[in-house]
Amino acid sequence: MVVQRIIGFVAFFTLILIAMGEPIAFLDVSSLLIALGCPLGMLLLGGSNLPVMIKSVLSSAASPEELRIGISGWQRARVYSLAAGIACVLAGVVIVLKNIDNPAAIGPGLAMALLGTLYALILGFGIALPLQAQLEDRAGAPAESGLTSHAALAWVFTVFVVIGTFSILLLSFIGKGSQG
Repeated sequence: MVVQRIIGFVAFFTLILIAMGEPIAFLDVSSLLIALGCPLGMLLLGGSNLPVMIKSVLSSAASPEELRIGISGWQRARVYSLAAGIACVLAGVVIVLKNIDNPAAIGPGLAMALLGTLYALILGFGIALPLQAQLEDRAGAPAESGLTSHAALAWVFTVFVVIGTFSILLLSFIGKGSQG
């Protein structure tokens, strides 16, 4: 089972890196800090037991109580990662609007908005969800019923982020074109 998880993890990230073409272009430290730091901070603030969450995934001898704590923690991590994605978008939009008069300077804001959302979705649905599902299988617990609504919310949110970000970008260029 551990080998299967390792292969799945490696395949997931390898395929993402291959699809990126130029992975270094997808690196934004500010977005990464928000997308990873916010869920971690929220888990700690909410009283989640991080050592038990990790132990429940790595140990085949986890008790039913540890599995329950792990399931709850990874479910929270997924939801918190969506909140972190929203925080990245809001911070990115502020940067874009602050630099709206200078289209050459709005790139960092766009990067934060889009890459932060990407990082948050990868954390929430590429890491936390599979770990939660694996623990639910081990515990014999029923699968989460609200998963479809969370996935739909993430999809709709991503579409709005992309449309909104590119609308702001387009408006900034149209505004510059009519002034010069």
